[in-house]
Amino acid sequence: MPDRSPHLGPLSGIASVLVWAKRGSVLVLPCDLPLATGDLLAPLMAWHETARPGVAGVATVDGEAQPIVTLWPAAVGAHLARLVSSGTRRLFGVLDEIEWEPVPVDARLLADADTQDDLDRLLGAAAKNQ
Repeated sequence: MPDRSPHLGPLSGIASVLVWAKRGSVLVLPCDLPLATGDLLAPLMAWHETARPGVAGVATVDGEAQPIVTLWPAAVGAHLARLVSSGTRRLFGVLDEIEWEPVPVDARLLADADTQDDLDRLLGAAAKNQ
């Protein structure tokens, strides 16, 4: 589905999909996490089983929010869209605007690969650890 406000960053895309979804929840994670597996998603899915309606589950590492990996309630979509329209671009800024709960995850699974060298390094290290 197309981003309603392209070129405004990840928050715009997240707002677009939440407005489109209308209800339920949407799990968002970036495409540059080559080590992301079910082990990353399992804590978020377990949290979702008991989550209060309208509350986002944000991946955390050592207590620090990692909002690029979040289980978003569709109910906050219109609010996020308004924030994007008013100039908000940072995901961390949104955490001050919505209710969310921390969901601890394994930091190793959040390693991102922005270049081919990053990808080769991460996959090489992962292969050595298996």
